[in-house]
Amino acid sequence: MRNIVCLVALAVTATWAADRPEISGKWALDPGHEGKSKISTLEIRQSADSIEVSEAEGPEGKAKVIHLACALGGQQCKIKDPGEEVSFWYNGPALVMMETRHGTDVVIKTKLEPSEDGKTLHMEVVHIAPAGKDELYTLTRRP
Repeated sequence: MRNIVCLVALAVTATWAADRPEISGKWALDPGHEGKSKISTLEIRQSADSIEVSEAEGPEGKAKVIHLACALGGQQCKIKDPGEEVSFWYNGPALVMMETRHGTDVVIKTKLEPSEDGKTLHMEVVHIAPAGKDELYTLTRRP
């Protein structure tokens, strides 16, 4: 009986992981978007149950680096400053990141979805609070 439970759990985990695209790696903002986004590069490291994202801002991604690490599944994780949290989950092939700052005064939802060939990453930024204009960006995988 124990072996059957383990096999079912393994099959469910493998199926769930297979639905998620591989987006680990370094990504650079497409030059056509320069000046429109603070983020210049993303570095993503994903595992079966967690994700780490490093955002670099500024020219050549050297001005400021923000490192986020959290379990997948929507759990809230603390960011560097008090009152700041982030959570990650997959919605189909898209990785969704929800950031809250200053309690819930600032809420930003970012959706990252790779192209079918895996060479580009489409980033949609939705400003929930305060409400703002949605932003769309393209990032290209770096070697």
